[in-house]
Amino acid sequence: MKYKHALFLNPYIENTATSVMGLFPPTGLEYVASSARGLADKLTLLDLRYETELCDSARLVDFIRKEIDILCVSVGWDRQFEKICELLNMMPEGIPLVVGGYKATVEVEELFRTCPKIDIIVRGEGEETIKEILNGVPNEKILGISYRSGQEIVHNANRPLPDVDIIGAPDRSLRRNKYYLRMNGIGVADLTFDSVLTARGCPFNCKFCTFNLNPLGQKRDYAARSVESVVSEIEEIRANTILFNDDNFFTDVKRSEKICDMIIARK
Repeated sequence: MKYKHALFLNPYIENTATSVMGLFPPTGLEYVASSARGLADKLTLLDLRYETELCDSARLVDFIRKEIDILCVSVGWDRQFEKICELLNMMPEGIPLVVGGYKATVEVEELFRTCPKIDIIVRGEGEETIKEILNGVPNEKILGISYRSGQEIVHNANRPLPDVDIIGAPDRSLRRNKYYLRMNGIGVADLTFDSVLTARGCPFNCKFCTFNLNPLGQKRDYAARSVESVVSEIEEIRANTILFNDDNFFTDVKRSEKICDMIIARK
């Protein structure tokens, strides 16, 4: 069965006067949504920080009930965790609810216990896992997920981390808004923001680093994209402020210099 309309949802709602947390797109969710291209008739990506109407829970639930037949939610951090759980418990019956993200990976058991409507939790990186979910692969055969089976929670084996070269850049055409500096929902400067991931992982093993091992105990070895692919992605971005969100952009200093030199050369 091919899904008709898949929704990828960033559930965090801006609730501060200054929207520092709203400056940059939900890159992790965008990567996963982009890898789902062609696996559902329609893909929608909603960032509730920028949705003036659908940030209202009742309207969002009504939209999902009428339009969506599979819902994928990213839970990345501790903030607003209780409110997000409340939102997940409001989701309509009969629509598969898939949850992923760093916080979801850390709190698998708690999420299943607190949110009985969750069907699947994707642990770790989700680009390859979401393809199998949307393709209808049986849950017991999908690596890297935990899922409900009757009254039990089943934890499948971890999914090996994929080669970074097979992970495509996020499809920015899925966005419904620009990311900009604002206060109380109003733009205060002519600054727009975006982010680029040039590499995943880190070659070091610092004991104090929370990203040395992911919550599954997996080490993401340093894997860098080609300089050409990074700068070509930057060249397509229209935002005037770009963040490199690598674990460590200067792991390979010579490569970092090549990226900077190519940015300058292409003006």
